[in-house]
Amino acid sequence: MMKKNLPKDKLELIERLSKFKYIFAREFTIDDSLMERKLHTHDFGLLNCVKKGIVRIATETDSWVISHNTFFYLPPNIMHITEIIGECSVMAVFVPEHLNKTLPKEIAIMEFTPLFNAILERMSSWESDLNYNVEQQRLAKVAEDELQNAKAASFFHIPMPKDEKLQKTAKKILQSPEDMSSIETWAKFSGMSLRSFTRHFTDETGLAFTEWRQRVKIYTALKLLSENVSVSDVSFNLGYQNVSTFIAMFKGHMGCSPTEYIKNTGIS
Repeated sequence: MMKKNLPKDKLELIERLSKFKYIFAREFTIDDSLMERKLHTHDFGLLNCVKKGIVRIATETDSWVISHNTFFYLPPNIMHITEIIGECSVMAVFVPEHLNKTLPKEIAIMEFTPLFNAILERMSSWESDLNYNVEQQRLAKVAEDELQNAKAASFFHIPMPKDEKLQKTAKKILQSPEDMSSIETWAKFSGMSLRSFTRHFTDETGLAFTEWRQRVKIYTALKLLSENVSVSDVSFNLGYQNVSTFIAMFKGHMGCSPTEYIKNTGIS
């Protein structure tokens, strides 16, 4: 497979490729130094598969943590920030304009067949950038069919509340994920009764407060693990007195232990 470092003028390259009438795939090795630091938008659609490492996509109201063979689709004209956690390998799939009309209008995490993945692997090795031969065009058409039939996948999503008081609380927790303060304490911080706080938080995020806070801890854990922080130190940094409690929480969300996750994703 051909791997390239993402050039500094990557947006210009991506925009040029997005005008191509066929699906086009390349695998890039990138790091956070090449990411956009401010909210920005593109006028083209982009499908990415995280092959190694972790990517965080954030809009003004939501956040997604994406890793290990997970595809995410970024539609045109969506304000966002992309954060790379550690060195990351991403399969970038440039989506022709006519296909964007059939894909989600919001950021979506998607599930694809082994066939689609195999086609992308083949495409990523093609030397020609914008001159597909007849055989390549046929394969690109099959990839197009697979793309249009893709299903939504499970994903790690940290929705943000819109209420100003709740948003202040949410940002405080994001900044201090080790804080193990009680729900009652956070309700008081928000200037609400416990009942009002829990009800409004769930209404605005779709998650119970405890579940939402655990997702923040998971995201922080992923970032620390990618920096080669030990599992026991990650547990301590997240406010857990017992590492087994942290491991159980992590496994409940991610389906594997922190050590297994490191092995599967290759983030260390």
